[in-house]
Parts: sequence; structure tokens; C-alpha cells
Amino acid sequence: MTRHGIVLGCAVVLAAMCGCGGAPDAGSGGATDTRPTGPTVGQVPTVSNVGTMQGSLGSVQSFGSGTVRVQGQGGATVQLDAVNTDARWWVMNRMTFTPALSDPSWAVGMNQTFSNGLTSASGQRIWAMGCSGPSMGDYTFDGEPTTVVVHIDPGSTPGSKLLSYAAYWGTQAVTGSFEYNSTP
Repeated sequence: MTRHGIVLGCAVVLAAMCGCGGAPDAGSGGATDTRPTGPTVGQVPTVSNVGTMQGSLGSVQSFGSGTVRVQGQGGATVQLDAVNTDARWWVMNRMTFTPALSDPSWAVGMNQTFSNGLTSASGQRIWAMGCSGPSMGDYTFDGEPTTVVVHIDPGSTPGSKLLSYAAYWGTQAVTGSFEYNSTP
């Protein structure tokens, strides 16, 4: 294999990895890219490191929460990773919220349905994606859900909110929740 072939092979592997393990706000870079870039890191509310997830996505059918890790990333992006190493499965949902979750428009009592990547009548937008497979390093990019339903309740502590969601990929769905502080 030539040096050109090795570089091209590495670029293809890196591009595939960015779908589920790379930069959360990375888009295709093309003129039709509708994914939000999100606000600056200083506007990101603190996200708890635990959450819930259940459902079916890709090859992982009827999964329960297992161990769910929640992490806030650059912009207003939140990623939930559910994993069960004994049963050999991993499911990831990543969502970018515009404006950031610290914005008052994400109010307690919200119950709204979003078309993935499109701005709602109230000006908010969610871009979401999901991946599944036997492990974080061995997965399939399952694409973007067509619909995401969001409901916000008061959290367990003053100033916190509990965001519950349902994301739909055709006949498959994942529901989950995480708690976050409503102020940056």
C-alpha cells in the first residue's frame, strides 16, 4: 500500500468515527448543513453525570438503562451513553440545543415536538443523532431521528431541571432523561 493509500484510509476511518465519537457540533460543512453550532462553552449549564435511557436503536433492541453516563460538551450539546458490557451493547444519543439549555425558553412545563434540525415556532431547535452496537468502539451510526419530543420538569434541587426526551428513528425509539442546572 502506498503512503497515499494509508493517508486516505486513515481519513476514511477518522470521518466514520466523527459520527458517534468525534466533535459534537461537527457538520458536513456543506451549504445544506442545518446542524446548529451552539453557543459558547461559557453558556453551557452544568449537566449531571447520570441519566436514564431505554428503547431500541439499530441492533440493540429493547434495552434498559444499564449504566448511563451523561456529559455536556462544547456549545449546548449533551451526550448520553448507555452501556451494558455483560450483554455487550452500547447506545449513544447526542443532542444539541439552540439556544443553550440555560436560556429561559427551555422552561419547566415545556412539552414540545421537534422535527430534527428544524427550528420550532418558538425559536428553539434540537439536532440529534444516535449510534448503537456491541461497544463504544464497535458501533453503527444509526443516523438522525426524524422527531424528538422534549418535556421539562423541575429537577431535584433548586434551580435544576429534569429534561425527558423521546427520539424516533422510524419504528425505533429511545427515551431518556437527564438533570441540569438552569443557570450557567
